[in-house]
Amino acid sequence: MLKVVPLRTQVVRLQEEVEANKAKMAKLEERATDREVQLGKVEAELTVKTEALEKAKEELALQVEAFWKVKTELIDNLLFFTCLVVFLASHYAFKC
Repeated sequence: MLKVVPLRTQVVRLQEEVEANKAKMAKLEERATDREVQLGKVEAELTVKTEALEKAKEELALQVEAFWKVKTELIDNLLFFTCLVVFLASHYAFKC
């Protein structure tokens, strides 16, 4: 036996589905907007952290450069004093 659904009942049910779908769509659009806002915040935070990282890299490069200068000066001083000690020792040895 075939059930016949009155046309008006079908129209009302379809209108209710349309309204429910509109509500779901509105919620999805709201979520999409929230996600876009969150994405903007994350991008801004990433930009700040990237800039901080670049600045830290530059500072590290400067510190490494300063370290090598100090190391070179220490080696030069060590060589100078070593040569001076050898010279003085040899000079003293020949005088005795």
